[in-house]
Amino acid sequence: HYACLDGFWTGRGLHACLRHMHSSGELASGHIASGYKQEARGDFMRWIPAHGPSVPSEVSRLLNAVSDLVLGLMASPRTRGELTGRQLQRSEVQATCYPGASRGRYVRHVDETGGKASVRVLTCIIYANPLWKLGDGGELRLHLSTGNVDIEPIDGRLVVFWSDHRVPHEVLPSLRDRYALSIWFHDMTGRGPSAQQNELALH
Repeated sequence: HYACLDGFWTGRGLHACLRHMHSSGELASGHIASGYKQEARGDFMRWIPAHGPSVPSEVSRLLNAVSDLVLGLMASPRTRGELTGRQLQRSEVQATCYPGASRGRYVRHVDETGGKASVRVLTCIIYANPLWKLGDGGELRLHLSTGNVDIEPIDGRLVVFWSDHRVPHEVLPSLRDRYALSIWFHDMTGRGPSAQQNELALH
């Protein structure tokens, strides 16, 4: 129900962009719309428009690359059954920093809980941590039916997974500042999850 692609984004432009947002105070304390206690989430974040001239150039190039990849997924035989008939649209982009000083984390949750006219279908996360090393924490833990999977936030790594109940996930405590950009693709028809339960494959 997930796929991981190393080296999807190269260079340090994204890291510099997110770090500048953090150091200049553009990132605010993360909040949870569903009413969970604030202790559940320890990041700083900012919503970025999914389109338009106000999007930083480095982020804009990345968003276009991710959108191209999603178009490929829609044409792939392994995911076509899940995505056929959906009107996928890149609708939400979030810049985050999980501060190491406070061991920022995010408790187990799912990205799509229903109740909206459009539903999140795909979650895409790109990491921007050029100095990351084993032991720095901040892993993305996926709670899958086959067991837990921990994914390190390595620079340039892209993770894609279904946004619904199939992939509960959390961010483990980070011991150094951890930067990422999260992108959600919505189905504008409001259709729920497919019964086919397809796997994701990136090549």
